Amino acid sequence: MKNSIITIKDILKILPHKYPFLFIDGVFNLILNKFIRAFKNVTGSEVFFKGHFPKKFVFPGVLIVESMVQAASILILKSSGPLLNGELLYLSCIKNVKFKRTVLPGDQIIIEVFLKKQHRNFFNFQSVSKVKQKVVCQAIITCIRK
Repeated sequence: MKNSIITIKDILKILPHKYPFLFIDGVFNLILNKFIRAFKNVTGSEVFFKGHFPKKFVFPGVLIVESMVQAASILILKSSGPLLNGELLYLSCIKNVKFKRTVLPGDQIIIEVFLKKQHRNFFNFQSVSKVKQKVVCQAIITCIRK
């Protein structure tokens, strides 16, 4: 797989999220105000695997959605500038979420997020996550910056 253009060190400066609630490891492609292609490496050592599920680790679907939201947040912040003092990005709406396959330790999730519409401080995205070029999750996401 090719090298990332935005590394984990950069992501830690861009996003307010920190471990253990950071679900983007790097960014492969970014077109300002349009598109981001990011990734999450699933190692199996993540703390939530102790309970999800102890006998067969499965990456939680809600965290796949969270990785999409975090990728969308990187796109917003790289396109429109860093968060101002006291400002955050919030998830406002999730629609048409579909989970197609499970994600397991050793998988690399590729997250593709397309900005479809922006109105003032609202951002609407179409997002899809893939493992080995197969769709594992897709959703329409709305975020608000305030």
